[in-house]
Amino acid sequence: MGRGAATGRRPRGALRVPCSVPARARTGDREKPGRLYTLSEQGVFFETPRASMRGVDVAMELQLGGQMLPAEGRVALSNVPGN
Repeated sequence: MGRGAATGRRPRGALRVPCSVPARARTGDREKPGRLYTLSEQGVFFETPRASMRGVDVAMELQLGGQMLPAEGRVALSNVPGN
């Protein structure tokens, strides 16, 4: 049984590709270094030292294939350690 069925949530609509690459995220005038752990057509799992607020627009630079690639998005979910 998939995790979505076990928790009562809908299953994800896109497959995720596991990875572990350095990246940077900018929100307003703040920049946060981090690491990208999964990538899909619908989003990414990106870890930073400090969480960002849900709904905030984010400009990112992902290091893939030896080059930095720009990406833009919005924070959909934020996990805070200890929650």
